[in-house]
Amino acid sequence: MWTRRRLAGATFLTVVIAALVGYSSAQNDDARLAAAAVVRQPPAVEADDVPAQLVDEPPQLSLTARSAWAAAADLLREILLAQEPIASPEPNPSPVEIAPTDGALLSPEQPLAQLSPAAEVFARVRPGSVSVLVRDLAAGRTHSYRPDERHVLASLTNVSIALAALEQQRATARFEWETQYWLRQMIINSDNWGTLMVLDAIGGEPIFLDYLRSVGLPDLARFYFLPDWGEFAGSAADVLDLFTMLATADGVDPLVRAQMFALLDAVAPDQRWGLSAGLPDALPGWSVLLKNGWYPVEIGWRVHSAGIVRDAEAHPRYAIVVMMSGQPDFASGVTAVEPIARSIYAALAGQLADGPESSALTVEALNALSA
Repeated sequence: MWTRRRLAGATFLTVVIAALVGYSSAQNDDARLAAAAVVRQPPAVEADDVPAQLVDEPPQLSLTARSAWAAAADLLREILLAQEPIASPEPNPSPVEIAPTDGALLSPEQPLAQLSPAAEVFARVRPGSVSVLVRDLAAGRTHSYRPDERHVLASLTNVSIALAALEQQRATARFEWETQYWLRQMIINSDNWGTLMVLDAIGGEPIFLDYLRSVGLPDLARFYFLPDWGEFAGSAADVLDLFTMLATADGVDPLVRAQMFALLDAVAPDQRWGLSAGLPDALPGWSVLLKNGWYPVEIGWRVHSAGIVRDAEAHPRYAIVVMMSGQPDFASGVTAVEPIARSIYAALAGQLADGPESSALTVEALNALSA
């Protein structure tokens, strides 16, 4: 088990490097290497069967490396200055139930910075619209950044369509092998044709929208612009509720839940970017059932990653959603999601070990590093 100091160091490594680079007076080779270490270029991944003629080259919206890191350090200082001191609880011997001692932490809704200032910094400095939510399934507590922002869901819609199809098959006792095949394609490979086939098999969009309303998620049944399944839009909070419903089997048949878990666990390796980053390092033995969505439009890329984090005994512990719209390109969107995921996992590991890690880095410490 890591000590508090090592966990805090893991959480804020990227932000400390950002502060050092942003405030250094000379651009020497060591500074450039430190900045480059923060950004990992992911392997190229094709969009969801997007025709080449529809993929426009978006404008370059990113900041320069020097100004971005300087902005990150300023934002982190601002967040920490605005926070109330957090009392660290005594280490909890139970790995499942976390009992916070600070009364403010008992509120079910908290800012993301309360859990991880670093994750909120990464979210704030991104162009476009960014939402990040983390829900502790046992405590019912949610940490969020811009949870009510609406995003076109892209392939995240596949999760709710698959749930509607599996629930319909369970209710009618009609398990059609063809539909089962397309279900695997739409979840494991994010196949758009598979999504259309499953949507048609359950009776089309009206039946799907009825299902969403029946489970209390009517806001996921609204179109963003065109009346097409690819234009379903919802807030990040709506998506978090969907994954929470699946994780807790609240309104989901246990057999359907098991089938969905198996599908999400089998997502193709080249699509397991995003929320998979940093989990094995921070929480060994833990896993994430994830679904990603991505698609280019005229105003930039939509790049989303959502999932259910399970502990070493495969118990669902957290639901996490990161949604980004208007990103310069696919690669930079993925590169932006993954540092957020790493920061969140390091913070969660800190809570499980010693209590809230956000109290480990003080404003004075940040000032000393950036002086």
